[in-house]
Amino acid sequence: MTIPTSDLKTETLAQMNDSNLSAKSFEIYSQTDVAFAALEARKFAENIGFKKTEQYMISTAVSELARNMIIYAEQGTIQLNVIKEDLKQGMEVVAEDSGPGIKDIKKATLIIER
Repeated sequence: MTIPTSDLKTETLAQMNDSNLSAKSFEIYSQTDVAFAALEARKFAENIGFKKTEQYMISTAVSELARNMIIYAEQGTIQLNVIKEDLKQGMEVVAEDSGPGIKDIKKATLIIER
């Protein structure tokens, strides 16, 4: 899932550069880990300049990915990455587990762009 930010604020970029926020990773083993990953994804999105509604959409998507890890694979990893292309900046969410897989990956891909 790759999501570009909309209107980045200068202070947000400066804050991100100061904290070296470029990636975070979470091991998912329990429902507590699901909730923690969703909360951290919202904070990560906020720190790189996403609007409130976008933050909650990202948090919900991460929650669903992590929850599916518990259901279908019993565990997994969520990685959050800052991505940059020209003057655009966004967020990539990578979900990895050892479950049975998704039959039609195109149906499972989400790209939100403006």
